[in-house]
Amino acid sequence: MLSNTRLAAFLAVAALSLTPAERSSASPQKDRVDVVVYYSAMPDEAERARTAALGAWIRWESDIEPVRGLSVPAQSLAAIRRGTGVRQVTLNSEAELPAPAP
Repeated sequence: MLSNTRLAAFLAVAALSLTPAERSSASPQKDRVDVVVYYSAMPDEAERARTAALGAWIRWESDIEPVRGLSVPAQSLAAIRRGTGVRQVTLNSEAELPAPAP
């Protein structure tokens, strides 16, 4: 069994190994919304950095279409909508998937 000192050291190292977005997602977040962002083309690194700076993190990203799911602080939603190449932003609950083929 780990001593309290060793356990604290282990947890500190584990926390430092997480990216800022992972640390944010690991802690409770209030006033966040899950959105689906549709782009005219796949977002570049500058757009990724801008969204991260707004406090958003990527939940999923399509390999086929220029679309991704983000978890966004509510106060940053308007800025996300003004992003480079953003065509549309919908709440994740509003997104509809096509019905499966019979």
